[in-house]
Amino acid sequence: GTLLLFGLLLCVSIRVDAEWTTQTLHLEPGWNAIHLRVQPADNGSASVFGHSAIESVWAWNKQFRSVQYIRDPETLMPSLPHWLVYFPAGNRNVTSSSLHQVFSGNTYLVKVVSDKAVTLKITGETSVKKASWIADSFNMVGFSIDPATPITFADYFSASKAHQGQAIYTLQTEGKWTKISNPAAHFMAPEKAYWVYCKG
Repeated sequence: GTLLLFGLLLCVSIRVDAEWTTQTLHLEPGWNAIHLRVQPADNGSASVFGHSAIESVWAWNKQFRSVQYIRDPETLMPSLPHWLVYFPAGNRNVTSSSLHQVFSGNTYLVKVVSDKAVTLKITGETSVKKASWIADSFNMVGFSIDPATPITFADYFSASKAHQGQAIYTLQTEGKWTKISNPAAHFMAPEKAYWVYCKG
């Protein structure tokens, strides 16, 4: 009885302390690699990514397989089992949608079909999740860091032998994954997602 009561009180305290905030994402025309840092109250894919300029949203299904190399986003197909995908209503591929909910801490590839940048505002509870890594594989990850105190990749991974000296890729505006040549001089962006190799 005491243990159950403690568990209930803990759940209540977590809910009370939860903070609500709005994450603003600036999406460029073409492909964007984003990191969701809030848990939307309505986390249905259509509710979160229902903007008319968003053509599709992709999430790496890391439980399916490891990744040994980086693909061009243009090669993605709905039939690929290691990706979950959302297509909005009216899209010819809508029946292939497999991404039905989105969650804080996860990363997504968002395809914008517009000549201008799109601003997406997502309101929800602030949430920080510990990253889980697949060993000897690239992982598509984002980082819950404070924008007010920027940190480089080299400093962030300074205590992790599994990540020191490993390859890190960032998505360029033209839609190509490019290797970060100098992690000691490249600052992390909390809104972005990256491919990071984890060795062992």
